[in-house]
Amino acid sequence: MKTTAPLAFLTVVLCCTSGARAVDFDIVVIADLNTPIPGGSGNFTSFGGLSLAAGNVTFEGFGSSQTGIYTDIGALNVVADKNTPIPGGSGNFTSFGSSSLDNGDAAFRGTGSGQDGIYTDIGGLSVVADLNTPIPGGTGNFIFFDNPSLDGGNVVFRGVGSGGQQGIYVRILEHHWDGGTSGLWDDADNWRFAATPGQNVPSLIDPDNGVIITGPSGITQIHSLTIGAQQSGVAELRLEPGGQLTVDLTLDVQAAGKLRVDGVANVVGGVTNTGEVELVPGAQMNGGVLGNSGVVRGDGTIGNVLQNLVGGEVRAADGQRLLFSGAGNTSAGTIEVTDGEIELTADLANSGELQNIGGTVRIGGAATNAASTGLIAGRDATLRFDGGLTNDGSLALSFGTFDVFGDVTNSATGVIAVAGNSQATFYDDVANSGVLNVVAGSTVVVFGDLTGNGNIGGGDVEALGDLVPGASPGLMDFGGDLLLGPLSTLEAELQSTVPGSGFDQVNVAGNATLTGTLDVQLIGGFTPTAGDMFEIITAASILGTFATESLPALTGSLEWFVNYSATSVELVSTFAGDFDFDGDVDGADFLEWQQGLGTIYDATDLDAWEANYGAVAPLSETSAAVPEPTTCALALAALCLAMSRRRCH
Repeated sequence: MKTTAPLAFLTVVLCCTSGARAVDFDIVVIADLNTPIPGGSGNFTSFGGLSLAAGNVTFEGFGSSQTGIYTDIGALNVVADKNTPIPGGSGNFTSFGSSSLDNGDAAFRGTGSGQDGIYTDIGGLSVVADLNTPIPGGTGNFIFFDNPSLDGGNVVFRGVGSGGQQGIYVRILEHHWDGGTSGLWDDADNWRFAATPGQNVPSLIDPDNGVIITGPSGITQIHSLTIGAQQSGVAELRLEPGGQLTVDLTLDVQAAGKLRVDGVANVVGGVTNTGEVELVPGAQMNGGVLGNSGVVRGDGTIGNVLQNLVGGEVRAADGQRLLFSGAGNTSAGTIEVTDGEIELTADLANSGELQNIGGTVRIGGAATNAASTGLIAGRDATLRFDGGLTNDGSLALSFGTFDVFGDVTNSATGVIAVAGNSQATFYDDVANSGVLNVVAGSTVVVFGDLTGNGNIGGGDVEALGDLVPGASPGLMDFGGDLLLGPLSTLEAELQSTVPGSGFDQVNVAGNATLTGTLDVQLIGGFTPTAGDMFEIITAASILGTFATESLPALTGSLEWFVNYSATSVELVSTFAGDFDFDGDVDGADFLEWQQGLGTIYDATDLDAWEANYGAVAPLSETSAAVPEPTTCALALAALCLAMSRRRCH
């Protein structure tokens, strides 16, 4: 182990014309004859070649019947000794030569029975070159090695070949940009060892300061790529138009890095971006996962699976269009469209923010918006959910005109808010189990079905498709006006006489404008009896009536009585033959029959009157029976019949 006690304290006097000054040094022992051999027995007996790098030491050490390569990186450890099997060979090492150290990794010469080579310990022992390695630029194999030097995983060494060749050789573990300044990818002089990147080892554009590298100009395939300045500025790689770069493994754009694609980038192992990726019109980037916690922007096609992480931003500005064609996309960061367009041809699970200002967002597959954190917000924009949207979070639209395509399922935790005097049109179904808040001054139009809950805000809702309250049955409240369009259908389910839990009820704080169809259905085996009343709509004011009323058949001689009052619409089960709809069958009904014979009634209706004469059904206050008219008022009753908003079925 390293000892921190100084063995000696030296003072060196430097002499010069101006005088002398003292410089103090501490000398500490790394290993000596009193140091136990790591991984062996006894102490060191002697030492050989050594190397120092960044305060760490590697050296050759000997003991009683022991020899090895050792490092002192915070503590003394063995790299290899006589007990270590030779990588790529047979048996163990028997002796060692010179060594080198860089960033905690070691390179050394080692020999064994009939074996000799250069070896590294970079996360594990491996062979760089041995007697089985052909000598580059010569014939035959290496027969001798010496003087390895390690730098960033690259190893340079002296080698001798069987054909009399000898020279200095380098095993390149990493291709580094060594130009120091901006330049061309295709210029080999800009790369370490004057070799452009290839498929065998990682490539790194990691200068100290910012540079701009242009290229490659043609079709190039490399192992992997890292882009990022280490001290200041931004290291930027600009792929040229017509160029095609294929990365077999991963591409890492670091925080001080930028990739500008003006051609094609195929990244088989995926992209990690904490810096910036920019696409110009017509550019393509494909393959693997794009894990983004930086910025992705521009105009082009990205075939990667998008994983937009927290802090990540995806942007399309005015006139730009980003197309993502991968499947399984997620976003916990920000997706921002400003007068541009972003399209994902497959799905998107959003737990971050999707902001659309004056542009278009299109999601071809299923879209989900997570509870609590998920926000889809827009201003004067278009949202296309081709595979539908399940909203567990917030969908907020303000200040402008909005077009929303695709089915929207607003869950119990979901909120849809429309504010700022906006007009939002939903072209497909809206299933609302959560909150729909159309703020006063704003309007929502639904062309598809609107089901579940209503609108808690004071704005207006125009339901142009089916309106289906509650959850079989339930209440549906509207804080502003409600308009039912000419092609709309109000579906009212009845299973008892209790509002909400027993039958569907629509409550409108403002005006309810009626047209279209009323479709009433009996559920749960429910059979109405005489006098049952169902107030299916309440409003500050009822305007108009349903153009069509589809009502279920009743048992016996009962019929439906639909009463349109100034503030409500009621369904009442009454008797056949109650032609004046006052809740009983009597002489006044006979006079009504006479007045309408041949136009409203026929002879068969008289049979119903005769069968139910004297029957009385209890009606609500709003539709209570009135005193029988006198004979002298029969002409007035006939006039009232023509003007009445009551209907019998």
